[in-house]
Amino acid sequence: MVRILIINPNSTGEMTNNVKKVLASCTPPNVELHFLTCPPEGPAAIESMYDGIISTSVVMKYLKCHPPQCDAFLIACYSDHPLVSALREAYRKPCLGIMQASIFMALSVGRKVAIVTTTNRYGPLLTAGVRAMGISDSVFGGVVSTGLTPLELESKPHTEVDALVQQSSRKATQEMGADVICLGCAGMAHMLDVVQQAVGPDIPVVEGAKAGVGMLTCLVQMNLFTSKAGAYQAIQF
Repeated sequence: MVRILIINPNSTGEMTNNVKKVLASCTPPNVELHFLTCPPEGPAAIESMYDGIISTSVVMKYLKCHPPQCDAFLIACYSDHPLVSALREAYRKPCLGIMQASIFMALSVGRKVAIVTTTNRYGPLLTAGVRAMGISDSVFGGVVSTGLTPLELESKPHTEVDALVQQSSRKATQEMGADVICLGCAGMAHMLDVVQQAVGPDIPVVEGAKAGVGMLTCLVQMNLFTSKAGAYQAIQF
């Protein structure tokens, strides 16, 4: 049995529940998923670098007091979240963020990927995060923001949210030339069908939590672990 701890680094339980619902119907029988929502003192949503740093501190403090019983970590936040690197330093267990997982998987099924996300602020932040992965502009079309905040995905009328997401998705394919779309927010995990309707049946749409569970399962089964010979040398934790 492969045990994966899925961490929502914000304190909004509804976002965790969205990810749970999406994964409930597609988790392999040999995989056991556990979920952790950031304690209440963490931010309600991750909308900035500051939010990411604060949430990392809160979650790492929690894990120090409650040692995780798992084989791998998945960070359910679509950003270059510092919690990914922190966990890689603290543990040998494989760790992925849903952004990294979705980009790697998208480039396995297409030649040019674009991200459809929420707040406009995420445009430059996600672009920087993708470039930090070593992904070149020749295969990265860019980021299209809906202008919504992560929390507005649930608070605004679904018809309004769906229309904005579909408009952004069409822009990613028609103007940026993307042949694969990544859903750029954990709160969008349940919107795969909405995006698929907008871009048509020939363009794959990648949801990061599903991608992350699949990749981490393979890493654990291959007995691969976080390297401790370079950047992720063990820290005192």
